[in-house]
Amino acid sequence: MVILCSSSVGFVENSLVTKIGEAAYEITGFLEVRELGFLELSGCFRKYSMRQCVELYAVLGGVPGLWQYVSDDVDVRGNICRAILKKGAVLRTEAERYVSQELREPAVYHTILNCIAAGKRKLNDLYLETGFSRAKISVYLKNLTELEIVEKISSMDTAGRDNAMKGIYRIRSPYVNFWFRFVFANYSKLELMSEEEFYDMYIAPEFDAYAAGVFPVVCREYLNRLNQAGRLPIKCEKSGRWIGKNGTIDIMAMDREGRTLLGACGFSEDEMTYENYQKLLSVMKQARVKADYIYLFSAGEFDDELQTLAQRESNIELIRLSQL
Repeated sequence: MVILCSSSVGFVENSLVTKIGEAAYEITGFLEVRELGFLELSGCFRKYSMRQCVELYAVLGGVPGLWQYVSDDVDVRGNICRAILKKGAVLRTEAERYVSQELREPAVYHTILNCIAAGKRKLNDLYLETGFSRAKISVYLKNLTELEIVEKISSMDTAGRDNAMKGIYRIRSPYVNFWFRFVFANYSKLELMSEEEFYDMYIAPEFDAYAAGVFPVVCREYLNRLNQAGRLPIKCEKSGRWIGKNGTIDIMAMDREGRTLLGACGFSEDEMTYENYQKLLSVMKQARVKADYIYLFSAGEFDDELQTLAQRESNIELIRLSQL
């Protein structure tokens, strides 16, 4: 058996067969190796707290090739400064190299990715921000989507579909997203100051909010593991999220009978409060969906009112970060 490995999706899909000629007739199959999950990362960085693991996962994602450049002997800030921001560090140019090796006109793609990372996630927002035509942006988004650098987010279908946002894009790779969110637009400033000064000025103020955006991914992975082990109250057949015009349901899952499990995730606050629960109920009304079970995830604690509610209502579960 001969196994050919490549990190270039574009090369494998478009050029590999031509390059190897008649040997292509011997190919018996293609296998796309997916990124590892949060569970694997936390197992590799055992000196880290669960919160630190979430923060690191928000930066590097599930690519072990990136993990080798960091160490749990150093905190997350130190790893970012040493492995990403420091002049000469391997990861300092990795995000742009990854995009450039797959695509022509990298400057245009970098501009679009920078806008998406900054929160301009709809086609019209990108049009207003970049000045490129909508048709041009659509073509570039299609190319980025085919290479799995960007994905179009769809809400799970509910009766409240009129209240859902449509045509939302996000950067799939946490590392590419991190780079374009914090470093790309400020790269010239990085040249003029130390890594620590750059981190404290341009990354630290928004890093907690950035990591909070990745926390629901970690929580969904946890629920998927429970589902596979048969440890959820329903056997989930489909799952996703609901993105509304005035709020988001972080986790939605349903079984064949239509029973629904919903989840809300809180990362930035010291504790999840009863008001957070009420906000979830409000978004549920917009989505016009009812929950048979509710799972609340908190990186901190839960206030007394929520704990009392969970004790009284058997269909409400409170999950702390340590349980992940």
